Amino acid sequence: MRVLWFNIILAIGCLAFANVRAGDFGNIVGTDGVPSRFKAEVNNFMLKQFNLSLKYLLTGVAYGSQQVQRNGMAKYLRELSDQHWSQGIDFLKKYFARSGRINDVFFNFNGKNEIHLVPTNDMRIPYIETLEDLHKDSGEVISILNKLHKISDKHDDFHDADWAHFFEERAEKEVERVRQLKGFITTLEKMSNSSLALHVFDSHI
Repeated sequence: MRVLWFNIILAIGCLAFANVRAGDFGNIVGTDGVPSRFKAEVNNFMLKQFNLSLKYLLTGVAYGSQQVQRNGMAKYLRELSDQHWSQGIDFLKKYFARSGRINDVFFNFNGKNEIHLVPTNDMRIPYIETLEDLHKDSGEVISILNKLHKISDKHDDFHDADWAHFFEERAEKEVERVRQLKGFITTLEKMSNSSLALHVFDSHI
């Protein structure tokens, strides 16, 4: 369903771009539109957002299943999925508004369920693995945002203050998420190996 909506958004973006005038591209420097080296990073960022969205959506469904029944994590993952999807769509629209072309955007969605159930009585293991995976994903997003911000920064030959601010805001949110996830991991690792302890933790995530 989300891939279908993404295709619809692409079509809308094409129509919107067709009506954009040369003077509507904001404070982007130059007449060639978005630099080619910038397009590669932009594509990487958008692909990351949509893949993470699908990955968290599917993993969240697994956590909410009868087999696992960890509704706290399921809800947390669904919220992350929605956030990444919205972020990808928002940036896609910004890209089109700044002369980005539809044929510059190439996506190969590969988001999938990442919960690894293991034959153990300690459900904390796959739970902690999921939190560590989320922590790793946020770190990768921050790395991409830093690259994009550097390209957009005034010290580079391509400068777009609006995009630079866009990257800064999202990097701040990801940094806060990294801290939150690290706290989750530390807390869960210190808890006793009991289904009750994990239930209490899951209820408050």
